[in-house]
Amino acid sequence: MIAAKLNGKIVIADKKNDRQQKYICPACGSVVIFKCGAIKLPYFAHQKGSECASSEGETAEHLLGKKQIFQWANLNGYQPRYEVYLSEIKQRPDILIEVNGRRIAIEFQCSPISCRRLTERNQGYRQLNIEVIWALGKPYRHKLTDEKVAQFTQLFQKRFCILFWNTETALFEYNYEFCHFELCSKQLFRRDVLSQQTEKISQKLRAKSVDLMQIAEQCYLNHHDLRLMPLIAHFQESAWPIMTVKRSFFQVEVLLAIERLPIGYSWDRKEWLEWLQSLSAGRWFDYCCVLNIEQLRLQTLKEFSQKLIKGEIIQKDNQQITLVKYPVWFQSEIEKLTQIKKVPKRER
Repeated sequence: MIAAKLNGKIVIADKKNDRQQKYICPACGSVVIFKCGAIKLPYFAHQKGSECASSEGETAEHLLGKKQIFQWANLNGYQPRYEVYLSEIKQRPDILIEVNGRRIAIEFQCSPISCRRLTERNQGYRQLNIEVIWALGKPYRHKLTDEKVAQFTQLFQKRFCILFWNTETALFEYNYEFCHFELCSKQLFRRDVLSQQTEKISQKLRAKSVDLMQIAEQCYLNHHDLRLMPLIAHFQESAWPIMTVKRSFFQVEVLLAIERLPIGYSWDRKEWLEWLQSLSAGRWFDYCCVLNIEQLRLQTLKEFSQKLIKGEIIQKDNQQITLVKYPVWFQSEIEKLTQIKKVPKRER
C-alpha cells in the first residue's frame, strides 16, 4: 500500500520517509513497515500474518500504476486520494477521484480476482453511490478467455469495452475489439460465415472436441446430425461474448426443444420469454461490472425469437406466439453447402 498514517496524518510512501517512524494502517490501525528497495517503488507493508484487507501483496507494476493514475487524475483536476479506507464497506480503492461531483473509485487490477469477489467489491461501492472503473494490468494482456472478458467488461460511451492501464505510456487504453464470429475468422460475408461454421463443426466432430460433444449427443438422441443443423440455428453475427456456450449451439437446443412440442402449441409473450429463459439458465457469463445485464440477456432471446418468426417456425399474433412449423434439418452436407451458396452475400 502507498498511504499510511503518521501522527494522525496521511503520508505517501516516498524515498524520503524515515524508516524509524511509526506508521499506522488507516484501515486496521496496526503498525506497518515502510519499505524502499532498489526494484520496487516505496510502499508500506503489514506484518506477516496480518488479516487486514489492505495487507495483500503488491507487484512493482501495481505500485507504479497507482502512482501514475494518481498523477493523471491530479493533472486533470480530479482531486485524487490514495487508498481511502471506506469503513462502511471495509474497502479501500486504489485511487478515489471526484469528477463533477461524482465520486469514482479506480481499481488497477494486476492480480487474479474471482467473479464473486469482484461483484462484492462493485456492490460495496454502489452502496455508497461510488462509481467504479476497473483498469487491468499487464498480466491480463495475454489471451483473455471469453469468461474473463465478460467479467471485466464495462460500458464506456454506451459501448462494451475492456480497459487497461499501460505503465509504459502512463495512459488508459480502451479495447473494443473482443467482438468475434463463432467458429470462424472475422471480417466475413454472411455466406462465408455459414460455410466456415459448417466446416469447423465437422472438424471438431471428427476430433471429438469437448466443447460440442454434449450438443452433438443431444442432436443424435433426437435423430439429427449437428453438422446438418438448419441455417436458422447458426449465429452469424460478430458479437461480444455473453453465453458460456456457442450461441449457435444454444439455438440448436431451442430448436430441439421446439420439436418436442405439438404443432399449434402456443404461449403468450411473457410465457414464451420465460420458456426461453428456462432453456438458457446456466448458459450466461457473469458480467460483474455491468448493471442491468438481464436486459441484454433478454434482448439476446428476443433477437432469436425474431429470427424464428421470420423463418416461419413460430407466428406472432398480438401477444400470442404459436408454433406453426418444425425446423427442417438438412439430409447431407452437400445439400447444406448447396443451400448456403444460394444465400446472398451481405455487407461485412
